[in-house]
Amino acid sequence: MLMAAPTQQYLESTLGKPSSRLNQLKAMYASIGARPQNPFSQGMAKGGLPYKYEEAAPEGHHPEFITGLTGYYASGGGTGQSDDIPAMLHQGDYVMDADTVASLGDGSSKAGAENLDKFRKQIPHHKGDPGEPVPAQIADGEYVFPASFVSSLGGGDNKRGAKLLDKMREELREHKRSAPTNKIPPKAKPLTSYLKSAKG
Repeated sequence: MLMAAPTQQYLESTLGKPSSRLNQLKAMYASIGARPQNPFSQGMAKGGLPYKYEEAAPEGHHPEFITGLTGYYASGGGTGQSDDIPAMLHQGDYVMDADTVASLGDGSSKAGAENLDKFRKQIPHHKGDPGEPVPAQIADGEYVFPASFVSSLGGGDNKRGAKLLDKMREELREHKRSAPTNKIPPKAKPLTSYLKSAKG
C-alpha cells in the first residue's frame, strides 16, 4: 500500500525508522508514555520501562522483547537456541521454539512467524491486561503466544491450551519427518490442520 509522504514523515518523526527491535521498543515505550490509560502501563518508571515491568525486572535485566508490546516474534542477537534476548513475558505465555517456527515457514522463520500471526488472529481472545510479568531470556526466531490466546485455545484453560500447542508442535515434527531421508521434507500444512489432529 502506498503511503502519502506527509503520513510517512509523521510516522517516522513519531516512531522513528524501525531499523532494529531496540528502536521499536523505544518507540513503543514513548507511545505508552503518551497513553497512560493503556492496560499494559500504569505510567513509566525512571528506567524507561512501564512500572509493571520495571518492578518485575531483576537488576541488570533490560528487556528487548515484551510479549505484545514489541510484537510476538523475537528477533535479535544469538541463534535459535542461544536464549540471548532479554525479555519480559507474562505468566501463561507460550514460547514456540525457533526450529518449529522455521518448519512452519518451510525453512523461513519470517514465513513461519507470519503463519503463526494469522493463526493467533483466528482464535478470538481478549487483549486486556496480560497478567503478571516474568523476566526471561528467549532465542532469536522464537514466537510467543500471549497467555490470553493460550487460554482461549484451551477453552478457558491455560494448561490445556499449552498442551494443545505442544501436541500441534509434535504433529508438525512428525509430518516434516515423514519423508524419506533422501527427499525434501513435505511443505507445512495450515496450523488449523495440526490443531485438528492435536484435538483428536
